[in-house]
Amino acid sequence: MFRYLLVICLSVCVLSCQNKKNQNSCCTRFHEDGKVKPVVAIAPLIDSTSYEIPWSLSDEITSQIRAIVANLNTLYIPSKELCDKLSTTQNPFSSDLSWVKEAYPTQEFVVFIELIQHENVPVKGYQGQQMAPLDVSSNLQMAARLRVIDNRGASPKIILQEIVKDSYYTPKTILRTDYNRISWGSEEYRSSPMALAHAELAKSISARIHDYVFLSTVGR
Repeated sequence: MFRYLLVICLSVCVLSCQNKKNQNSCCTRFHEDGKVKPVVAIAPLIDSTSYEIPWSLSDEITSQIRAIVANLNTLYIPSKELCDKLSTTQNPFSSDLSWVKEAYPTQEFVVFIELIQHENVPVKGYQGQQMAPLDVSSNLQMAARLRVIDNRGASPKIILQEIVKDSYYTPKTILRTDYNRISWGSEEYRSSPMALAHAELAKSISARIHDYVFLSTVGR
């Protein structure tokens, strides 16, 4: 009996150490073999929507994207404090990139994101022979402008620029969530339609960031 308990305790310790190792490795500048990870600064998301909500969509979605990219463990994301300081009065989506080198001198890659759509759109369907809004469900339509800049050379250059779109379907049968009462950070919010929708959008954006930065660093 003692031997079995000892095995269980050792297994728990090994798993605990492994989890801590994985958690620490995703936050370090180096891979386990000593190779340096590319430094990718993700500037705070620009929220250009007029969606009314009790918390900041920028804070929520930005934190999700940074965490997802960091946990992929191939890129290095600087601390939240440093990234949050990278906000600028310049237009990051203009054709002029001359200011990027001076504004982000130590960042190898800089990511800018602008949320340009975030709205609930009722789903329409057929009622008899006539097409009419049945208001049986809705889609949370979202779109974000994404620009990834390679800042390693003498002049910054764009390696990715696109609009990332996502839509999350919510049937009428699902009880509507009161986001004034259940807000970001609460346990109830994690399983809400909006939280799930934001998670999907963050995954899509994170995948694009990771793939393009990773491809740009292969062989260099």
